[in-house]
Amino acid sequence: MKKTMKTMKMWAALLVAGLALSACSNDDNEIIPQPVEPEAPAVPTFTMTVSAQKGDDTMRGTLTDNGTTVSPAWEENDEVSVYNITKNTEITGTLKAQTAGSTTTLKGELTGTINVDDQLRLRYKSASYASQVGTLAGIAANCDYAIATVTVTAINGSSITTTNATFASQQAIVKFTLKNASGSAELSASRLKVVANGTTYTITPASATATLYVALPGISSKAITLVATVGGTTYDFAKSSVTFANGKFYRISVKTTECRSKSDVTSPTDLGRVIGANGYAYVNTTAAIAAGTTASGIIAYIGSKGSVDASSSTYKGLAIALTDANNGSYCQWYNNNSSKCLSQAPAIDTALGYKNGIASTSTLTSDGHTHAAATACKTFSTAKPSGTSAWFLPSLGQWNLIAQGLATKKKGSTVSTDLPTDENSTYKATNLNSVITAVGGTEFRNSYWSSTEYDGNAAWYMSFNYGRAAYYSKIIKNSIYARAVFAF
Repeated sequence: MKKTMKTMKMWAALLVAGLALSACSNDDNEIIPQPVEPEAPAVPTFTMTVSAQKGDDTMRGTLTDNGTTVSPAWEENDEVSVYNITKNTEITGTLKAQTAGSTTTLKGELTGTINVDDQLRLRYKSASYASQVGTLAGIAANCDYAIATVTVTAINGSSITTTNATFASQQAIVKFTLKNASGSAELSASRLKVVANGTTYTITPASATATLYVALPGISSKAITLVATVGGTTYDFAKSSVTFANGKFYRISVKTTECRSKSDVTSPTDLGRVIGANGYAYVNTTAAIAAGTTASGIIAYIGSKGSVDASSSTYKGLAIALTDANNGSYCQWYNNNSSKCLSQAPAIDTALGYKNGIASTSTLTSDGHTHAAATACKTFSTAKPSGTSAWFLPSLGQWNLIAQGLATKKKGSTVSTDLPTDENSTYKATNLNSVITAVGGTEFRNSYWSSTEYDGNAAWYMSFNYGRAAYYSKIIKNSIYARAVFAF
């Protein structure tokens, strides 16, 4: 018995030792338990059915011009995407129109997190308006963009119930009919550019036509400019305040103006138009840019050949720069007020007879002295048409012509009164600036230097503050500006 107990104690000791060795083992085959990742909850899938109707004149689809409005309709299988506004998440899947017509049922399977009272945005397409073909079919295919907001009212199992959907278009449709200036004839355009709210929309029909349908995001009291290519001629049109409401259909007959070259600009009706660097006159800077050229200057005077500057018998017009010279800052006429620089004209009648800004600017910028105003105008860098003069500082007689021309444009009939030395409201900036700003130019400040010298101490300037001619010390540098001009 003692022997048996001894044997059992020995085996027990060996067993304990073995367990201790096992606990200290670095066996590579040891299995270490790993944490178990919880399974992600399944994203639910729902069936959603929505009653949908058009909410305006231009929503969706098969658009038909019935004379005064367009009649929109759903097409079977039109697809609508869904976005959960409440949870700020996209919902996978789409709804499809079950039938064609002005009303339809939208139905489809959606995957995503949706709860009762969530607001859902339903979206039919997203539009690209930049390039269009000018037809209702083209708009239906490429420019539809309509949205509706519904509220989830119940979820029964996998079935979602919502409020009804009334879709709202995110664009207006405008039917433009292009005509000549008198409205007596239609113009068939191979291209139309519409500039609204700073964006250019290009419409290129399959063949030239006078009638073009254009989808535009709604605008309220904004300017609109049209530039049409008709054969090899450009026509334009501008209106300062237009409203196109989303979802509405508009029919507009547009009387356009032919964009003529500067050599053909002879009529007072061209006053206030913008000459482009290509030599053509446009309704405003926007039209010039849309036509692919630089807006150079505003036509401020049109007369007979040789009437605008003594240097040439061919120039008939003056164009003012769209902005002030010298980076818009005021400047001195000269940095010395006790020397003679040009032929002096202390009498107003004599000064108004000086129409020699081109030669005077050349003299003032080549005599080795500092004539800041003349230099700022001569070095004005905006591109201008070939066949015109260099940029120059206008003489007092040329400021007289410019004031008369802009006043004529403003009044709508000829204004020919010479600048006085006392106040004249006709030539004030408050009267003339609307002509300049309407076409994209920077309005006149109070005073601008001329290139006409009064005497050794002073030079003439144009006071738009009072609408008169005046003179001041050449060295004054904190109140008078410079505006460059070119003759054409």
